[in-house]
Amino acid sequence: MQCGLLGGMSEAIPSSDVVVVGGGLSGLLCALYLARAGIEVTVLDADPLAFGPQANNASLASLGLVQLGTAEHPHRLAHALGMERAKQYLAFSQRSIALLAEEVPMERGGLRVGIGAEIDELEQAVALSQDLGVPSSLWSQERVAEHLGCQLLGPARHVPMDARLDPAEALSILTEKARAAGARLMEGQRVRSVELDNSITLHSDGGQVRCELVVYAASWGLRTLDHWFADKVFPVRAALLETAPSGRPALQGASAQYGYLSWQSAPSGGLRVSGARWATPHMETGEVERTPHPKVQKALQGFLDKSFAADAQAGVVAVRAGIQGYTCDNLPLIGPLPGARRVACTGFADTGWSLAAAGAQIVAQGILGEQPVYPDFLKPQRLVGI
Repeated sequence: MQCGLLGGMSEAIPSSDVVVVGGGLSGLLCALYLARAGIEVTVLDADPLAFGPQANNASLASLGLVQLGTAEHPHRLAHALGMERAKQYLAFSQRSIALLAEEVPMERGGLRVGIGAEIDELEQAVALSQDLGVPSSLWSQERVAEHLGCQLLGPARHVPMDARLDPAEALSILTEKARAAGARLMEGQRVRSVELDNSITLHSDGGQVRCELVVYAASWGLRTLDHWFADKVFPVRAALLETAPSGRPALQGASAQYGYLSWQSAPSGGLRVSGARWATPHMETGEVERTPHPKVQKALQGFLDKSFAADAQAGVVAVRAGIQGYTCDNLPLIGPLPGARRVACTGFADTGWSLAAAGAQIVAQGILGEQPVYPDFLKPQRLVGI
């Protein structure tokens, strides 16, 4: 592929065969797979500290739960997608988790804890998970209490294929692997516009660059970059609290309230809790400021005080928020966009750790001229006409 650099600014961006817009989890994975295949690839990210443990992106602001499929229970997934599509979705997620495990360390096993009415659905969820090929088992309230050191939570569904990881460590590893493979990672380069002609021209803070193909791996900001995303991707703010170490043993990652509340041990030895978007009437939809809403922060603190008193007494040492990109149907966008030479690997919302690796591999395979096989309902074409 021949790509020519356009001049005009003092810090011009070197040209590449492929430019990846977005340096979070999916962008790094796309760059890694492409670079390993010998493709000249550049990643542009708007954040001045885009890569590694100091990054300020949604991937880093997440807990690092690698939950098979979604945080929802499998019977709810089957109700939404139908049994056959639910099987395809979960198989895709299994494939993605396996790919990610080849690149970064993770600890297997996770809990989906029942709270309130959710408790009555756990047995149904366990039974259906067998039919969907993702076995899980029911943990009693006593076993959950013994494991978590908390008497106030209900029973849980234990999912052996779930996992947890340290987001900062994982992103640092992927950053170094992508660079070692030959990918060019450029931070502080917000892409302002994209022109489609005989080649693609991207206008960024560092200048203009032409390439043959662009991969959109950014999040909600794509709405203003490419009109195709305008009514299909939107921002949702997710908050996180982290406590000081309390001396407790490390916990398996866990979620409750149908995925709207999650927690796991922090690398420091403290506890991280996230979620509680229900504390605001708009569920934090449309928010782009990386500061947690006071009501959400209060709800997370209340959960700590009630369920993990020792951790709460240790004190909160970090409060942060990330902006996740949700699609209008809550399914990711993976593959070519309508038109030419624009590819999507985005819209993973809070499921990126369990879906992005397979999505990135599929994008790389397509660019390399292969014919990747994956569910049609993950392809962007499903939203044409919406």
